Amino acid sequence: MESQDDRGLSRYGEPATLVLLALMSGPKHGYALMQSIEEEMDFKIGPGTLYGAIAKLLKMGMIRGLESQERAKPYEITDQGRRVIEEYVRRWSPIIKLGQARLA
Repeated sequence: MESQDDRGLSRYGEPATLVLLALMSGPKHGYALMQSIEEEMDFKIGPGTLYGAIAKLLKMGMIRGLESQERAKPYEITDQGRRVIEEYVRRWSPIIKLGQARLA
């Protein structure tokens, strides 16, 4: 059963999940998010997909933009976003473990 917050994340799927996971290690601007997702998670995400996910996460209150003197605007995960991604990972971990066991 999905919580009220999780329904939004599930609806937006993988890109939003990847962005939230990347922001768990600290604030990042768009290009740094793409690099983090590719290097740490082995997913290549294009700018259109990335900024679409960012826009949705901003609207849902799961991330926020930070003030910066730099051209690239950094984003950080909010407490709500942290709660949602923690619950999402907790919920999916047993399913992933079962899949890995059955594939072994």
